[in-house]
Amino acid sequence: MEFRGTGPIEEAKRRAYAHIADACGGDTEMADELVEWFAEDTPPSLADLRMVAAHAREVAADIEAERTEAVRKVKMRLVGEDGNAFAILGRLQRAAKASGWTREEIKAVTDDAASGDYDHLLAVMMEYVDEPEDD
Repeated sequence: MEFRGTGPIEEAKRRAYAHIADACGGDTEMADELVEWFAEDTPPSLADLRMVAAHAREVAADIEAERTEAVRKVKMRLVGEDGNAFAILGRLQRAAKASGWTREEIKAVTDDAASGDYDHLLAVMMEYVDEPEDD
């Protein structure tokens, strides 16, 4: 999107558009589509661009929050260790605590793991455990 002119309003529009494009991961086509979708004026007013920039930042923050909520994993050995269900759960709890998990996070995973049979426990462990690489 081009903004003609050199005045302070045009410069503010350029900065607002840069924020929109940045929130779109640098995808200017997506930024243009957002502006076209939300802006009431053509060319868009500074107020419209600021509103779109704020909305784009909120969406980008939500996407980043979803990425950080991805499954957290702990490093611990499953293979070659005691295969007793309680021993596995105990090792998970210790490893998760050492990795900075909250009590609630640990309880949620251990409750899930213990809610089924041994195969379910192992499936849950596979989801939350990364085996350390051999040295």
